[in-house]
Amino acid sequence: MQIMSNTFIMPSHLSDFHYEGPDTEFRITVQWLIGFASFWHRGEIRTTRLRVLPWHVFLGLYTYGLAVVTAETGLLEKLTFLQIKGNVLKRCPESAVVNGLGLGLALLSSVVILAAVSPKYQTSKSKFISDSKNSSL
Repeated sequence: MQIMSNTFIMPSHLSDFHYEGPDTEFRITVQWLIGFASFWHRGEIRTTRLRVLPWHVFLGLYTYGLAVVTAETGLLEKLTFLQIKGNVLKRCPESAVVNGLGLGLALLSSVVILAAVSPKYQTSKSKFISDSKNSSL
């Protein structure tokens, strides 16, 4: 499927970039507002926060991954437009820089996600529950 313009034909995956950006910004804003509200609303029980924590981590990592995909798509879109207009050749230093930047971004994001889900940095739920029971005594 392709999108036709007055001057050239654009592949349809490039138009997805215009939906991914606002979607990512919306998800980041919603997560920030919920976090801000839960910070000021101290009445929440610690066990409720522990039950919500896995969903918070999952949605945060999903949003981070969506932001990385949006950045990668933006790089691809910019390079494709430059190549279509004839400003940049298919094999030139600018293409190598964009490809290297894209690979570096993908590797960095995979390391961040791996570190976030690594069991080394996770604490057991039983420790938090026993601490909250002892502190209420």
